[in-house]
Amino acid sequence: MVKRGGLKIHWLSAYAGSNPVPRIMKKGIFGLILLSVASVVTAQLLLKKGMTTAGGFNPEQITPFFISAILNPYVLAGATLFILSAAIWLMVLSKAELSYAYPALSLSYVITAIGAWLLFNENLSALRIGGIIIVCAGVFALSKS
Repeated sequence: MVKRGGLKIHWLSAYAGSNPVPRIMKKGIFGLILLSVASVVTAQLLLKKGMTTAGGFNPEQITPFFISAILNPYVLAGATLFILSAAIWLMVLSKAELSYAYPALSLSYVITAIGAWLLFNENLSALRIGGIIIVCAGVFALSKS
């Protein structure tokens, strides 16, 4: 229970639909969303690194490929971070409106693209950069709502 301007606001009042999520709670939830995004991005980059070191996919040798991938330390670390991210996301979902939280996950697309460009020399065309700018503007607008 939090007192604001003489009103008592219960942390779970957003579920009843009577009061919006308190601003203090939004900041904490957005921090958890960012932590989830950071772990997803790191997981993706680790998985990419692992799969580039595991070798290319050959349909004729599917079993050795998957064994090599599963035993790769980068792939294991990436999978572990995905599990951590899912746990963090469950905390977010327990407190935030899905329509507020889910669009913020699009930040992972932006950060992953930049990380892939920096770490793996992947191409970032003008069209991709334009898309990244649009995603960032949308997430900024969302965070202010």
